[in-house]
Amino acid sequence: APMRYYCPPGVDRIRVPKYFHTDYRHLEEEPDDHFPDIFISNKGTGSPLHADAHMTRFYFQLLSGKKLWRLLPPSEYWRAGPSIRDEDDYYPTKFGANIINPDFEKFPDLDGALVYEAVLNPGDVIFVPEGWGHQIYNLEDSMATSMNFVDWHALPAHLRFKRHEEGPEFELTYFYRLMTSYLMPVDIPVAPDEEENIDFQDWLDSHDFSTMDVSDSLIEFVEAREQIVHGIDSYRSTDGFPALHVAVKANYVAAVAYLIEHGASLHEQDYSALTAGELARLLEHDEIIEEIDRHLGDEEDDSEDGSEDDGEEEDDAADIIEG
Repeated sequence: APMRYYCPPGVDRIRVPKYFHTDYRHLEEEPDDHFPDIFISNKGTGSPLHADAHMTRFYFQLLSGKKLWRLLPPSEYWRAGPSIRDEDDYYPTKFGANIINPDFEKFPDLDGALVYEAVLNPGDVIFVPEGWGHQIYNLEDSMATSMNFVDWHALPAHLRFKRHEEGPEFELTYFYRLMTSYLMPVDIPVAPDEEENIDFQDWLDSHDFSTMDVSDSLIEFVEAREQIVHGIDSYRSTDGFPALHVAVKANYVAAVAYLIEHGASLHEQDYSALTAGELARLLEHDEIIEEIDRHLGDEEDDSEDGSEDDGEEEDDAADIIEG
């Protein structure tokens, strides 16, 4: 249950652990929605085996009492079977098996399953990755807080779920573009001021990237692109810009330098036939202009050095012929 409704005093006393701050879903929610839930449970109660919906991960912090947890990794789903209790239950979010009191006659494949177990005491925190089945039994009356979230590591699975749930049109929404943009800093949850959708360019314009360091999302973007033919330069944003041009438009100085150092071409053109340098001059992004000019100067120096070497080789060849 949401803590701000059912336990308002806890809002001022409970803090989300620093490891779990980032939630990309927060981009389309009001800031007040980004807060833990509270769980109050009686001894002897528990939950069936399930995996949390929307491919979200979560942490669970026990405040009082004692809880038994058993977890089933996705590789073991086949052993647990789909739920048939309710038409609204769907596999593999809900399972038929019980891994606290297993029925091996009904689910013989559970015998030999890889199951993780933990007993939580007050102050303990458990982290459950997206897609992991889990079942809980309350060994004592207990109270706990928990929050689901989608950080950079959970994002690919969450996006696959959203595409399946909402169809191809999801890829056309501003939310999808924000979440898949390598400009999105992983460590800064962002929420629009109003509930209605915001334009991607408006979002870029509302952020000061000029002093921002290279984000983890940019590093992962580059590492992934390095495994693809034509690498960084094969990327195009939905409005037709190469990665380097997107960073130039956003005045993301550190990103421009990082992309160039990792192979982004200074001669690649956007849909309007502008190079990154020409776009930077058009937008009057002075720091980026200096960065690009410096690299262009290095390219010219390398070219001149190569020309001198070619001349020396020609002279050597002439001497051989004359000899």
